[in-house]
Amino acid sequence: MSKLSVFVMFFVLISYLKAQKISNCQKLKASVFQTNSLYYSPENLRSDTFDVLHYDIHLDINFTNTQISGFTEIKIVPKMNGQTSVRLDLLRMQVDSIKVDNQISSFWYNDTLLSIQLGGIKNIGDTFNVSVFYHGVPQVDPSGWGGFYFNGNYAFNLGVGFASLPHNFGRVWFPCFDNFVEKSAYDFYIQTDSTKFAYCNGALLSDNVVNGKRIQTLVYR
Repeated sequence: MSKLSVFVMFFVLISYLKAQKISNCQKLKASVFQTNSLYYSPENLRSDTFDVLHYDIHLDINFTNTQISGFTEIKIVPKMNGQTSVRLDLLRMQVDSIKVDNQISSFWYNDTLLSIQLGGIKNIGDTFNVSVFYHGVPQVDPSGWGGFYFNGNYAFNLGVGFASLPHNFGRVWFPCFDNFVEKSAYDFYIQTDSTKFAYCNGALLSDNVVNGKRIQTLVYR
């Protein structure tokens, strides 16, 4: 057998093995996405349809009743045409009302997913704002690691839950796309007792005490 024939057979064999590897990888990915895991559900592929540009989080942290209350305004732009609703993650909060571009909006909520009607069709480039008003006792992860905790003079969030799926845990204190894909800017407006201080990602812009309440503004870009 000539060296050329051996080379051709070797090349064909390598090409076949590569094709088999690609095929097996594709089958593996397909099987993973067909599982019942919440992490791989269509709800967590929303970043292909919408881009969350910015979160404004306005919260009152109440140590007396270990609750949080306030609202989050979310600036969103579609990546696809013809969108009439958007779904956000928010875990076991009481939703008081929702506005889209300052207009009261209808919504559906099952303690995990918050589906919001946009009041019309949104297309690529149609930036809009969703404001979610809510309150409640924030949840912790069943494993004991992850979630929002009140512990003595401290209140804090551990943003990854070991037992929860998906493992992201922003949804316990503000409505969001709770995945590892979405990148957004944040403004925080945190109110609590005058003796306490808020520490968030970003820079502190203001720190004021009014009527026994401390109000701090922090920004993250």
